[in-house]
Amino acid sequence: MAIPALKPRPFRTVDQYLALERASLERHTYLDGEIQEMAGESDAHGDISANLLGGLVPQLKGTSCRARTKDTNTTALLDLYLGIQQHCCPANGFCF
Repeated sequence: MAIPALKPRPFRTVDQYLALERASLERHTYLDGEIQEMAGESDAHGDISANLLGGLVPQLKGTSCRARTKDTNTTALLDLYLGIQQHCCPANGFCF
């Protein structure tokens, strides 16, 4: 018996992903042209994220870098939601 071929998933552009995120109540991740709906967060994950962020902020003080929470959607990291994000701004001070 032959194994059935998997259907290829449609490739989505970053612009398509961003349009979906702006219009959706749910959050999604984007990686290599695929959009996946994200699951909710457990209390333990929330505690870990908060503790990591609390430790990262003082480390970045006086630098061009900023810490961001998991709720910040950014194109700086290929539009991925991560638990903690670090963004370093160029010398001109413009940080997206």
